[in-house]
Amino acid sequence: MKRTLDRVLEALNAHPDPDRSWLVGSPWFEPPDELRKAMRDAASTASFDYPPPQGLAGLRAAVAELHRRDDLALEPENVLITHGAKSGLLAVFGCLLQPGDEILHPVPCYPAYPAAVTALGATPVAVPSEDGRSLFEPAALEARITPRTRAVVLSSPANPTGATLTGGQARKLV
Repeated sequence: MKRTLDRVLEALNAHPDPDRSWLVGSPWFEPPDELRKAMRDAASTASFDYPPPQGLAGLRAAVAELHRRDDLALEPENVLITHGAKSGLLAVFGCLLQPGDEILHPVPCYPAYPAAVTALGATPVAVPSEDGRSLFEPAALEARITPRTRAVVLSSPANPTGATLTGGQARKLV
């Protein structure tokens, strides 16, 4: 049986417009039948009460356990579950930023990065890559760091390009 990601990639490659944007999360294909069934099953057995603001305790414990398997110490009370990337980014950036601060981000990037930073009165600083598709190089990043820099947004695989970092590249950036 083909994995869901394989089917997504087939749909992407078969589409007549290879430049179609994935930035806003609007796929042009139907979700797989297995996903539709799982959604129906979840809706028929789920509680529709609001969860705690920090997320369901069982889910937070499961996330902490996954991190423990990778030898990362994380307790469930230190896990925050958000309903999506945008709200999670806004929560994190809201903890880090004051007006006038800066956050560095790769270009191209998920449009929520600069939007959330700007909404908080801070400045998003674009760090382009040499080829316009991969993640930035350490030298390009270092050249844009100022006393106002508070964080660097780094996602691997990157949205929207899918570029990934090797372990060696990640260590150079840290």
